[in-house]
Amino acid sequence: MYKKVGKRLLFGLFTVVLVAWWSIVVVGSFSAIMPDRVVLDNQTKYLDGAQMEYVTFVSQAGTDCKALERHGILVKKPGAKATIVVCHGFMCNKFDISFMRRLIFPDYNVMIFDFRAHGEHVEAEHCCTFGRDEALDVAGAVNYLRAREDLNGVPLIAYGFSMGAVAAIQAQAASERQGNPFFKALILDCPYDTSENILKRCMDHLKFSFMGYTFDLPGKKFLERYAFNSYVQALLKSVLKTVAQLNATATNTYIYPVNPAESIKSVTAPVFLIHCYNDEKVTVEAAHHLYDNAAGYKRLWITKGRRHFDSVFFIPDKYIYKVQLFIENVLSGAIQNKPCKKVLSDIKK
Repeated sequence: MYKKVGKRLLFGLFTVVLVAWWSIVVVGSFSAIMPDRVVLDNQTKYLDGAQMEYVTFVSQAGTDCKALERHGILVKKPGAKATIVVCHGFMCNKFDISFMRRLIFPDYNVMIFDFRAHGEHVEAEHCCTFGRDEALDVAGAVNYLRAREDLNGVPLIAYGFSMGAVAAIQAQAASERQGNPFFKALILDCPYDTSENILKRCMDHLKFSFMGYTFDLPGKKFLERYAFNSYVQALLKSVLKTVAQLNATATNTYIYPVNPAESIKSVTAPVFLIHCYNDEKVTVEAAHHLYDNAAGYKRLWITKGRRHFDSVFFIPDKYIYKVQLFIENVLSGAIQNKPCKKVLSDIKK
């Protein structure tokens, strides 16, 4: 009797191990390729004559980071007058924002890709840097598009939000300094002005109440002063996850000093900045800082958005109209007959 029970237990254990192995190897492998197949096979018939490709390109190498293989989705629209390069924010990926192609840019080619440490094919060595090294991914995407015979000569326009907007600024500034501008224009939704300021903004929530009085949490000044120290980063990321909903622990992250407000001084391409008045992560002053420093044709639109990157969701029709009008004016040259700078605000004071 005991031998039969023992055999049954061994057989059951073997079955469990076999099923677990099958789940990891077979189902895991299927999951890894599932998004590609779903995107290419199940959406092609809904593209209204456009062509969709799953593409792979190599990011530009940096001074202290090697070139990385990145993956994206390219949709080509027959007769498109421009290619929009969409740069996503922190903890997003190309699938999260693929709706934007149809919603905002239906008449253009659209390239959407995953930044390092995001989306598919993430390696342990990949590290998100809040825009510093992501600019190298933007450069890789641009180089890839320029190298294609079917797209070479088609103007490129950047659309980025949050971290992606910062990466676009950094990439464009570097390319203009080298005399080889990447983009004909940039649409930048809620970028931060400096990484130091966005950290301070997030740490403003480090408070506690006692007997009706509110106090700063002990250690706040220390975190602000040594935020970029490698020994402080682990603690800082935990704090950001707790108080600012920036879960830098879920994505391999290292926060470096980045100064888009300084970089944008080198950007002479037309810029359309969009910012939510109630943004809890980036201040309105930061948006004005970027706007003031932009060197060329520029627009700043302050919306009644309820939080960080909310304008497109809060007032989608107005948002789409203004973004599309900006692109049309850039491509047609109509901006040459308009004031060089202008601030638009939905906030009535």
